[in-house]
Amino acid sequence: MAQHLAGGNFRFARAALVWACLLSAIGCLLLPPPARAQTQTQTQDLACKKRSGLIERTICADPSLGQLDASLASVLKSALAATPDQGIALTSDQRRWRSTLAKQCRKKRGDAADALYNCLAGAYRSRIAELNGLVKDAASRSAVGSCQLIADRYRDIAELHPLDTPLGAVANPDSGVALAAPSGAINGLPSGLADWAGAQQPPFTIADELSQAVDFSSGTIEKLPNANFYSISTIRGEAQCIESVYFAVKDGQAQRAAPPPGFEDDAASCGAHRAYGTIDNTPALFEESFDAGPLMESSIKVATWGADQFAAACKVRFSFVPRFTYRLLKEWDNSCNGGYECEPMRVESYRLAKDVQRDPAGTQKKLLAELSTEQQVEYYGAIQDAHGDQGAATVPDGLDPSTLTEESPLRLPYFNWGRLYVASLYHFTSGSQYYSDWRVKFEKIEDGRLLQVAVLSVGMTKGEVADVSITSLMPHN
Repeated sequence: MAQHLAGGNFRFARAALVWACLLSAIGCLLLPPPARAQTQTQTQDLACKKRSGLIERTICADPSLGQLDASLASVLKSALAATPDQGIALTSDQRRWRSTLAKQCRKKRGDAADALYNCLAGAYRSRIAELNGLVKDAASRSAVGSCQLIADRYRDIAELHPLDTPLGAVANPDSGVALAAPSGAINGLPSGLADWAGAQQPPFTIADELSQAVDFSSGTIEKLPNANFYSISTIRGEAQCIESVYFAVKDGQAQRAAPPPGFEDDAASCGAHRAYGTIDNTPALFEESFDAGPLMESSIKVATWGADQFAAACKVRFSFVPRFTYRLLKEWDNSCNGGYECEPMRVESYRLAKDVQRDPAGTQKKLLAELSTEQQVEYYGAIQDAHGDQGAATVPDGLDPSTLTEESPLRLPYFNWGRLYVASLYHFTSGSQYYSDWRVKFEKIEDGRLLQVAVLSVGMTKGEVADVSITSLMPHN
């Protein structure tokens, strides 16, 4: 809706303002535009001289009630703009509220001196809160709609882009989603930001508050399409965490701005990709988290722009069916000294990884049940000697396979070629990076000891979309 107004629907905006003025208690004569602020007192006096009712005179006589009336007119205008399909119902509801206000509060005039004031102020605050809730609900629906659009368009093309991220797949001319290129890198901050601003057309200055907020020495400057809204960002630490400072340019000066809803820098932004762009020509900010980890999930946050602010924000989360492949995320070192057993072990490593991904505890129970009593004694004895009682423990039902690491693998019995093995399965890690690829280590049990035979790799990537969930990121209060 904000985009619709920004696009030039002046007639609707004017009608919304007129209705808001008519349906407040004393109208918009008490709310002069900023350019005429110096005549506000005269305008209010003129408006109030024309009011003869008790309610109007009371509001005119008290500046705080006048301000509440002006606030009601403003929020009513916003509600009419945010819910164009409910305009008739909303104006009718506002008339009923005004009528009820007069009936209820007129009864208070014979009570204590502040009874009428309290009645009017309470009714105004309650109505303003109600209308604000309506505006926020509309913004939330708008936000969810943006993410639903991305989800629907990605579902249609996901199978055609198995190696692309959802945002990368959707961002193409046919989908209506476009990503803007960064403006470029700036070094020598914060003074470099002032030099950059002075070179723009038209040039502008940097407010002291903004300059002080940039506490990094270099960053990337980006601009929201079709808006005077910018950010300067840097990446910090091994976890690749995004840190951004936002600003808006107005009247020739860049002033610091609040982050869009849901885009406050936190751990969720680490390893993510952030970019400006458009959705069906509406300016938007995107943040995609699509890591190489084993969770088989990815998410996109979207904030859309309208009426000189970010008017809606949402998050769409995709979960994927795991797909096993010989293609690995990295070229991991593999080894096998099992001779003719190596190729069968490679085949078995894929089967075991698939089974463990589906049901870790069930796979372990099944393979243990296939051993004879003597083999179980041999199996547990070898593991306890090598890893202690904790290493021989069975895993609980419902174990999340993404939690398996080299320090805490899943150990399984594997019997073949007349020999008993221990197969250990876990995900690769490298520093703070966590990979979806599986590591499968085979160790044979010989004289009660574990001797490594093979260490093999199994690729696991995101397959078809299994589920989509969408949430609003708009604040609730």
